[in-house]
Amino acid sequence: MIQQLSITLSPEELKQMMKESFKEAIQEQSQKDISKLTYSISSTAKSLKRHHDTVKKLICDGKLKTTTDGKRVLASSLETYLQHK
Repeated sequence: MIQQLSITLSPEELKQMMKESFKEAIQEQSQKDISKLTYSISSTAKSLKRHHDTVKKLICDGKLKTTTDGKRVLASSLETYLQHK
């Protein structure tokens, strides 16, 4: 036996619920997008205002993560590094 549930919402409640749903969806998409974003070591150095060799050392020390070929810094790793700096 299937039970049916009926909920009545005011237009403002429905609007608020929709806003929250869209906000959550946008946040999820942003997290997915940043997981694919990468920066060159040079651009990372420029944005951090550090020397290229300093960024390479941060990578070797495990403070920044790169793509498997070691040529690009993961944006998510850079974001984490900046939050804990």
